[in-house]
Amino acid sequence: MVTNENIVPIISKQYLDRFAKIYFPDSYNMSYLASPIIGELSGLPDMLIQVGSAETMLDDSKRFYEKAKKSNVNAKLEIWEDMFHGWHSNAHILKDAEDAIISIGKFYRNLLNQ
Repeated sequence: MVTNENIVPIISKQYLDRFAKIYFPDSYNMSYLASPIIGELSGLPDMLIQVGSAETMLDDSKRFYEKAKKSNVNAKLEIWEDMFHGWHSNAHILKDAEDAIISIGKFYRNLLNQ
């Protein structure tokens, strides 16, 4: 969470770190159930990861994607230019949000047709 650390006002690294400390005061005992990036990924089904280029979790999304690929998971990463965390919920006013949702549908439709 470094690339966009200082540009995201709502979901910042500081905000996420604060909640992580609440859930797991002893970070050495953090569970993969709270942070999948520390878990075992092999055996997971195909996945699509969509992340905005302007969101705090861009770096973590890239790391998760790389770990999934190394674990032989069929993963696809889409980085949406200038999008923020949760942009999908604005499909009624953002064309990129509508397009991202359409991309999700195409990804899973392809899986069902295999």
